[in-house]
Amino acid sequence: MSSPPSPPTPISKELRDGILINIGLSGGLGLIFNLLLSWVLIKKVAKKGAHGDIILCTFVAITDVFIRIGANLILGLLLSLLIFSGYSLGVLSIERFLLICFNITFPVYTWFILIFIAWGSQFTLAIMSLTQGLQILSKTETQCSALPQGIGYIFVSVAVIFSFISFFIVITSYCSIMITKFRQCLNQINLNVPKDQVYIELRSTATKSIINIVFFLIVYMPKYYVAVFEVTTGKKEQW
Repeated sequence: MSSPPSPPTPISKELRDGILINIGLSGGLGLIFNLLLSWVLIKKVAKKGAHGDIILCTFVAITDVFIRIGANLILGLLLSLLIFSGYSLGVLSIERFLLICFNITFPVYTWFILIFIAWGSQFTLAIMSLTQGLQILSKTETQCSALPQGIGYIFVSVAVIFSFISFFIVITSYCSIMITKFRQCLNQINLNVPKDQVYIELRSTATKSIINIVFFLIVYMPKYYVAVFEVTTGKKEQW
């Protein structure tokens, strides 16, 4: 019989400190922005007749706030949920893309079901890995992972697949939104809509989309680079 896979070798203390600083900065900025966003959205939801888009945005912002606060208290579980929150942003991006680009809307519960399916499947696999003793500390020593065997292999595979899908959806959705709004603005100018009004709307949409894309790239791109490098080359990334 082959011996079970051994836990990954921890990285150097200097690299781990750098990763912790990155997590602290991105987490702190995310917490501040989401607190402000939650405050604005909650006031809108409190009013009767709030659009489903506003309700969904409020849910994503509030859950991210609670996860980021709790991640400082329960390392393994809630740092894993920080990854799950990227799935929520992926679902939200689809909703925004369909609404803005094609004026297609679905009942708000449709999006909540998709979020809970993404979260629930990953969370269930994590619990199953834990009950089988497959949970380990990742080589960065900043969050929990699982040994790549049995249910642990499925857990890691699903996490990687869901993360890549979420990343692709967020980037393509917000790029498509910017292109659509740009075309709409050109059409409005041709219809003699005041240019100042058109440019204000264009700047607002472009700024929000660019912020979402840039922050998402900063937080998730290094992880995806390491994953792609190790899968395609079979070597371990050293930094």
